[in-house]
Amino acid sequence: MVLKDLASSPALDKGLAVIFKYRYTTAAMIFHSLIHPPKVYEFIQNLFGAEKIREKLRRHAGPSENQTILDVGAGTGIYRAAFQSGRYIALELDPKRVNFLVEKRHPALAVVANAAALCFKDKSMDIVLCVFLAHHLSETDFPHLLREVSRVARGKFIFIDPLADSKSWMRKCLWKLDQGHNPRSAETLLSYIQAEFEIEHQEQFKILHRYLLCVATPKHENSPSLRPPPTV
Repeated sequence: MVLKDLASSPALDKGLAVIFKYRYTTAAMIFHSLIHPPKVYEFIQNLFGAEKIREKLRRHAGPSENQTILDVGAGTGIYRAAFQSGRYIALELDPKRVNFLVEKRHPALAVVANAAALCFKDKSMDIVLCVFLAHHLSETDFPHLLREVSRVARGKFIFIDPLADSKSWMRKCLWKLDQGHNPRSAETLLSYIQAEFEIEHQEQFKILHRYLLCVATPKHENSPSLRPPPTV
């Protein structure tokens, strides 16, 4: 086999694809281990646009005085600063991030729990945030999350998530490094959201990724909760 034949062979293409995938998988594992500590994670978030996200949350949430705000998938509570008043409740799956959040942000309540089955009363939250969470959820868990948010929300639901992008080389690399493995198009996200909510506003914007921002209110015709919630 001559060099020209080798360069265009399916075997070589497959081999390069495996090497490419392995390199990014290894890089992603190293990257995740480096940014997992809450302080490092928060530093990275602030470095790459967290304040722009907070500005959008302030604008679309409106006055938060006397409001109960639920931050689903709160991480370290980095978006707490968008709400200078109100009762801020954080829900996060990672106990280390919750401990950091409690020490630094002093929420009214912090809960270590799965976002797909919320442990709150029906219509108990004035504002529910879901920021950079959806792409971590499967095709089963994401609809469950939306159904549960629709159940507990009595006011606004503010949703932000990065969009799938197969055209930008830089964004494809970012997705390789991301712990979330379920990027979706704007059309797909909106179709899921519209099943449970009336959409009042939607927009797309860019920082590193392209993002969808959606402000919606629950239809409140959804079926009962996925499990009986305890009183909070």
